[in-house]
Amino acid sequence: MATQIFLSYRREDSSAWAGRLRDALTSRVGEENVFQDVVGVQPGQNFTAAIDGALRRSNAVLVVIGPNWLTTASADGLRRLSDEHDHVRAELSAALRLGGLVIPVLVGRGAMPNPDQLPDELKSLALLQAVTLRDETWSHDVEGLFQAIGVPSRRARTRRLAIAAVAVIALLAGAAIGAVLLRSENPDDSTADDASTTPADLAASTTFDRSLPLPECTTPAVADDWNQLVADGAREIGPASTPSARTEVVEGRYRDGEDDRWDVLLAVDYTALTDGTQYQNWWYYQLTNGGLRVDPSCFSVTGGQEPACCGEVSEVLIGFEVGTEPAIGTALLIDDGGNHGRIELAPN
Repeated sequence: MATQIFLSYRREDSSAWAGRLRDALTSRVGEENVFQDVVGVQPGQNFTAAIDGALRRSNAVLVVIGPNWLTTASADGLRRLSDEHDHVRAELSAALRLGGLVIPVLVGRGAMPNPDQLPDELKSLALLQAVTLRDETWSHDVEGLFQAIGVPSRRARTRRLAIAAVAVIALLAGAAIGAVLLRSENPDDSTADDASTTPADLAASTTFDRSLPLPECTTPAVADDWNQLVADGAREIGPASTPSARTEVVEGRYRDGEDDRWDVLLAVDYTALTDGTQYQNWWYYQLTNGGLRVDPSCFSVTGGQEPACCGEVSEVLIGFEVGTEPAIGTALLIDDGGNHGRIELAPN
């Protein structure tokens, strides 16, 4: 089932940001799976009924809060949130009552309200964990929001599309070989079963599971059978003048695993160096070993701040399974929103 997202915002406060966020959402989950009242309610449709129906179908409600969300007033000077007929108040009251996932999204230096600034039925909104989308780190911050609501990353989506393409090509190749064999057996009946399956039919018949989070890494209780990997120091990633983060492998281990595989476990400190909120995702990391790049097999945030901002540190544990014993040339690769880094690793 596709992720259904309800976008709540106040037009006078955050229309531009809401539109930008809607574009990002529709590019990932499809236009039909994002409800924004300005485009989601058809002419002549009952507004309240449309809103209630959309909320009940939604997996997540995103509450876009800009700089004037709390104080926007009507023409008569009454604060809109104080009006019991205000549509934003009605949306949020219903969303909180239904008990689904509600995420405040701060834009344009908007801030979370205090409970005493909200009507009684909205006070619980002030207790929810918010996500901040900053203009200067928009793409990175939106990826963190996607993770929070269970939308697959671009990398996972690209991987599924690539697998789909390979599957379709394989099916087409099989169909073509079958057709050749059939015609070789029936040389005088070249029109037999010419109504073959089209590529579009094959693609439509192929389904793929949604990407799932990686299992959490477990720190070994006994390290006797682990060998040490030594890193060549911390690395800043991003432009030299304005790096976005600093990464450091604080501990590295490897051991001979099962089925001719080697286990590698890295404890990494990630220091956010920008003013924007930065999340940790497993797809930011790869291990290069024996000439091959390997994705993590487990990933977990073990300490520090998550998300991190402004000099804060996130502590993560990243595990890999590789086909050859780590040696000179093994390295941790970091790709954080297009900002790249490489930390060389070597057996002690």
